[in-house]
Amino acid sequence: MDLLKYTDYRDCLREQLLQKKKSFPHRYTFQKMAEHCGIQKTYLSRVLKQNGQLSPDQCYLACGYLGLDQVAMDFVLLLREFNDCQVPSRKSFLQKKLNEIAQEELTSESHLSAVAATSIKGREDTDQLYFLDPWNQIVHLAMEIPRFAKAPELLVPLLNLSSKSLEDVLHWLEKNGFLKFEGGRWKSKTVHLHLPASSSMQRSYRKLMRLAALHRWEISQDQKDYGFSVLFTADAKTVRQIRKDILTLIQSAEAKVTKVKGDALVQMNIDLLEWL
Repeated sequence: MDLLKYTDYRDCLREQLLQKKKSFPHRYTFQKMAEHCGIQKTYLSRVLKQNGQLSPDQCYLACGYLGLDQVAMDFVLLLREFNDCQVPSRKSFLQKKLNEIAQEELTSESHLSAVAATSIKGREDTDQLYFLDPWNQIVHLAMEIPRFAKAPELLVPLLNLSSKSLEDVLHWLEKNGFLKFEGGRWKSKTVHLHLPASSSMQRSYRKLMRLAALHRWEISQDQKDYGFSVLFTADAKTVRQIRKDILTLIQSAEAKVTKVKGDALVQMNIDLLEWL
């Protein structure tokens, strides 16, 4: 849902109900929504035509009936307050909060099942340190490929990494609970981690991974490698939609890669950068 396109909570509720009715015509109706909110159908119809208001409780019940997720529900409830507000300073405050909620919907962690590196109690510092050296993540994930898990020394020429550096990385990963050596091979002990946008290390991590990718581009002769760069002009609404499309792509890619046994280690960088 593109939350920022809504300026009135009633438009959002009406549009969501109509979308639900198309897919589930018997389950979602104006009558059933009115009953769920404890009001008459005629009154609900007037409200959704912007001729009346729902109380905060009725608005909450309407969101629940429509099955809105937490982010969307928070946005609609706050938008109702914004529409009803008469104090300019508070209206500005509410607008800022609405923008923050809408932006939350456009973050990668809201679309990924990977565990945020700051969310495992007792491991916050270790899990974030994991991202400070690109080799930690590269070697860790390489151990999920059988031929490297059994013979990690094969990585030395492929990654242009010294044997000593590889040993140091493997030792750090084992010491900090990311890997274990068992049955003649390395095995991962942790779930895949995702560094959230809120992390203080996010900028450093992006820079380090891009530098690692640039170095890889210079030494790689693989014709399967793919790069793309473009500059374009667009309005704010189009940029938001492109960002949502990218997040959908990321979500789809995660679903695909988690279903297969990997035999290749791939890095994907995506930038959507506004210069002006």
